[in-house]
Amino acid sequence: MIIYGFTIGPRKLEVVNVDIPIKGLPQSFNGLRIVLFSDAHINSFHNIMEDCLVRDIDTISALKPNIICFAGDLQNIQPSELYRYKNLLSRIAKNTNVPVYSVLGNHDYSMYQTGTPQEKAANERKLREYEKSIGWQLLNNEHKAYYSANHKDSIIIAGEGNCGTGRFPDRSDMKKTMRGVKKNDCVILMQHDPMTWESRILPKSNAALTLSGHTHGGQISIFGLRPTAFVYPNDRGLYEKQGRYLYVTSGIGALLPFRLGVTAEITVITLKIKK
Repeated sequence: MIIYGFTIGPRKLEVVNVDIPIKGLPQSFNGLRIVLFSDAHINSFHNIMEDCLVRDIDTISALKPNIICFAGDLQNIQPSELYRYKNLLSRIAKNTNVPVYSVLGNHDYSMYQTGTPQEKAANERKLREYEKSIGWQLLNNEHKAYYSANHKDSIIIAGEGNCGTGRFPDRSDMKKTMRGVKKNDCVILMQHDPMTWESRILPKSNAALTLSGHTHGGQISIFGLRPTAFVYPNDRGLYEKQGRYLYVTSGIGALLPFRLGVTAEITVITLKIKK
């Protein structure tokens, strides 16, 4: 099991297709395809698994999405890990020619770095600049409107800073993220950590769908038992409460490249009008 988990397990990839009915979804967006991926931890692909990273990026392009969402944790520790992959990661936006929205995860801040506060702040700026340079639209406690082809309808794509429950950094600001969003707007919210979906996101926003990562699906599942399920009430897959949804992806990478019973995933979410 250990040999499999360190060799074959991390190299597998599953494309998961999910249809989600959204109340108040404009007709123009019925059938909209969102490709969600998360927790790349790019440096963990270094050398022995770089072919898997290429495969993952090519898969995202081949899925023909309307929107691409990345739910955080691009790096392991610092942005210098990413520089050699700039051309490869740029292909996601260039090859699809659709908007790529992203948020920051706990590893995208400076909590795992050494150095002065000034050096840590500089590294955080470098990561934000890096994501912009590869054509991604980083949503850091902010939102953007995504318009239909005729510009008559729109949905809101919102991205909140990491919610930081427990030992993780809290950079979230729901009030700032949702400032200017109308009550009847259809909102897709990205939040790296799913921990506060029920306690904070549902009562303090009108997000119809929340997209998260962070848990890696537990990375291990034996007879349906995952370590993250003992900590996170919503640790993997699709959840619904009062007609509002959360999807937690298992991610494509991990800080420690070990997977047993939990396959890396890229998710295709198709929005449907709720009847």
